[in-house]
This record gives sequence, structure tokens and C-alpha cells, in this order.
Amino acid sequence: MFIILIDIDYFKRFNDSSGYLAGDQCLVAVADAIRSSAKRSMDMVGRYGGDEFIMILPSTDTSAAIGIADKVRSKVLNRSLYYDEYRTDKLSLTRGMASLRGSAIKSPAHLVKLADDALPPVLPPLNVNNFQSHVENHAGAFPQRFPYCLRIEVDA
Repeated sequence: MFIILIDIDYFKRFNDSSGYLAGDQCLVAVADAIRSSAKRSMDMVGRYGGDEFIMILPSTDTSAAIGIADKVRSKVLNRSLYYDEYRTDKLSLTRGMASLRGSAIKSPAHLVKLADDALPPVLPPLNVNNFQSHVENHAGAFPQRFPYCLRIEVDA
């Protein structure tokens, strides 16, 4: 199972420059992009906070989860949502992913926390459209860096 948390980068900036009505329309556009990227009936998506969304992807392998996260990013970029009236900076997303299997799944909240911990900080200059990544082996040793997801797997 994969959890993907999706955060709209600098959403306050979008609201401040475009207004709250446009901010609401932006949230709907991002939600539509996320919903249309989760094709299977078992996939679930929802709003997780003010400008954060969650995808729950059961029975999903790493390459499929990465593909879905990339599809969300592409769909949002193709919506041509901009931070300012001059259309200089496109709206961007930061994504964090986590996967657990077997006895490593302590609780749904634990898996969500791992995905939240995988969200990289967005700091000026814009560090946007990013994934935080970390993979551990079954025993938790030998961490390796990957460009797309936080994944900790333990076989039951």
C-alpha cells in the first residue's frame, strides 16, 4: 500500500494574489487532477488539510505509485494555474510517499506520518515539484537514496 501526500506549494501566495474564490477554484482543479489520476475503484483520494491532499493506493508497487504521482504533477502543470496575474510562475506541488507492508504496518496514522515526513520543505528559491525520498531494507539498515519516494518495506 502506498500513501501519497500532495501539498500545493505556496498556496497562501496564490490566495493572496488571486483571492479566496480563485483559491477555492484552484483546490477544485487540483482535486480533479488527483481524482482523475487514481483510476482503480480501490484507490481513494481526499483533502487532508487546507492545501494538502492524500491518495491511498492499495496493492500498488513502487513504479505504479511513482507513475501516479508524476501523472498528478503533469495534470496540475497542464491546468495552467499561476501564482500571479503576470502568469510567470505556474502552480506547483510537493509530494511525499510512503509504503509499508506486512508487520511494518502499525496503524494507518503511522503510514500517513511517514508520507508527511517525506514531504520536503519548500524554501526560497522555489524548491517545487519535488519528492523526498528514502528507502530502507527489511532490517532498517543500509539506507539508499532514490528520487521519488519514501518507502519502508517489511515482509510479514
